[in-house]
Amino acid sequence: MTACISLVHHYALRHLPFHLMAAGREREAGELLTDFDFQMLRCRFETRYAEINEEDLGHLISSEHSSRLTAAQRSDLRVWQSFFRENAHILRRGDDRWPPCKILLQLAVEHAENSPVTHVAEHWLEADRCRWTWWKNPRQARLTRGVRCLATFEGHRNWVMGALPLPDGRILSWAGTDALRLWGSEGQPIAILKGHQDGVEGATALPNGRFLSWHWDGTLHLWGSEGQPIVVLEGNATCVRGAIALPDARFLSWSQDGTLRLWGSEGQSVAVLEGHSKEVQGAVALPDGRLLSWSQDCTLRLWGSEGQPIAVLKGHKQPLIGALVVPDGRFLSWSEDGTLRLWSSEGKPIAILAGHQRRVEGAIALSDGRFLSWSWDGTLRLWSSEGKPIAILAGHQKRVEGAIALSDGRFLSWSWDGTLRLWGSEGQPGAVLGGHATGVWGAVALANGHFLSWSNGDRTLHLREPEGKLINVIAGHSGNIMGAAVLHNGQFLTWSSDCTLRLWEGAQSYPIVVIEGHQKGVEGAMALSDGRFLSWSGDSTLRLWGSEGQPMAVLQGHQDMVSGASPLPDGRFLSWSQDGTLRLWGSEGQSVAVLEGHSKEVQGAVALPDGRLL
Repeated sequence: MTACISLVHHYALRHLPFHLMAAGREREAGELLTDFDFQMLRCRFETRYAEINEEDLGHLISSEHSSRLTAAQRSDLRVWQSFFRENAHILRRGDDRWPPCKILLQLAVEHAENSPVTHVAEHWLEADRCRWTWWKNPRQARLTRGVRCLATFEGHRNWVMGALPLPDGRILSWAGTDALRLWGSEGQPIAILKGHQDGVEGATALPNGRFLSWHWDGTLHLWGSEGQPIVVLEGNATCVRGAIALPDARFLSWSQDGTLRLWGSEGQSVAVLEGHSKEVQGAVALPDGRLLSWSQDCTLRLWGSEGQPIAVLKGHKQPLIGALVVPDGRFLSWSEDGTLRLWSSEGKPIAILAGHQRRVEGAIALSDGRFLSWSWDGTLRLWSSEGKPIAILAGHQKRVEGAIALSDGRFLSWSWDGTLRLWGSEGQPGAVLGGHATGVWGAVALANGHFLSWSNGDRTLHLREPEGKLINVIAGHSGNIMGAAVLHNGQFLTWSSDCTLRLWEGAQSYPIVVIEGHQKGVEGAMALSDGRFLSWSGDSTLRLWGSEGQPMAVLQGHQDMVSGASPLPDGRFLSWSQDGTLRLWGSEGQSVAVLEGHSKEVQGAVALPDGRLL
């Protein structure tokens, strides 16, 4: 085959794999596409060499006749497809001095020790086919990586700090001290947005199609829909940390200098909001037109629609861990300072719930209006609806990781001491449930009164009767179990650091299906009301699955680990991430909006009864 390939026409180099597949000769097509002589010839004649290979390999893997390939062949073809996809931008750089064939060889021999691409390249070298000097990388990867890259956008000359998908499919990106760039939906460059004197801190798309960017030099820039400069907004003394568009077409920005600024729709200065004594971390517009901001000075501030100060919200002394909305409209927050705090719907302090000696890890509102909290100090505490202490639930020897209220009024808690504990409705101690070899990370109540717990270290789940008697130890995951959820049909879903989710039959606990797709550990998952599942992962994606575990959609956009997600009443989803953003998704997984403002990891969010998000 090799001798013949060297003589074939350009047409054959381009189209022969397709014709072999059309003739039902998939195995020969696969052998051709993984022949290094064929690839070395093909890269000399095809300007879109990598893209054509990636397309041919993708068609072969997904074709209706791919069943004629062995599992090992399909696995090797996927590695080849991934190789061309992730290296397309490098192969495009070939020139007369360093042509694509030399780049191909270098990339192939460096791919990975277990890579079929590396293996054929090494055989090609052993046959003494190379006529130039190539370099051996002493730090070659040992294993291939599962790369899901679709396209690489080249042009920036500094660290890429952020990117924003636009409603029309285009993409806006920004990079350090470099310009902003506008790209087509397939990664083709459209425009370079120049004008600022220092690094780009962030950018957002406006409802009218224009863009607003903010910068380290204290300015904001307004750009037209095609990237043309409109106006520079000046006034801040130091770096602008963020900005949002308001419903009335004005802008609100906040800065390292401790101020916020209101701007008109054309960039004219409207008001300077002064009061914070340290860097402003974020801000949000409320439905009634008021503005709420928060700062490193440990305060929140409430402002009128024109920027007039209304109130300063002071309280917690250390960072907040979480908050929840009480049915009557109040808020409950908890913090590393060991306290919980009750606030009115206007943000006025109502009560300080003090007692815990260390960080408060979590809290829940009970159906009768009381609150239950738990802490790193090894205790749980029961509070009245007004925040008065009722009972201290002591017994755990290490930090309490979580707790739930059971349907009969009791509570179940779990701890890093490896135990679960049952408590009466008034906090009286019940059974102590051991068995896990390491700390218990979570538990969930089943419809029949049983409950399921899981441990990170021993990689097992324990199924127990309502009074705590152990029914079954469930094993299967090869990594740490990160969580579990009970489905309406009695089955339950688990997820793990082994990158999989597993569906189990409820009563007998036998495995039904292993759900694969995530490239890093699964951080969380939930069952949706229509029977589908939503999962999120350290690979920065969320995934929608059918009721039988079949893949339906990949929700891409976050730039770092997805920390959590929640379904909204209208069928959409809200997710939040270590990249500091929240994202809204449609019911089928389509991207709707990016919620920016936080400067660090978003740890949680809740939907308020009026539709607002906290």
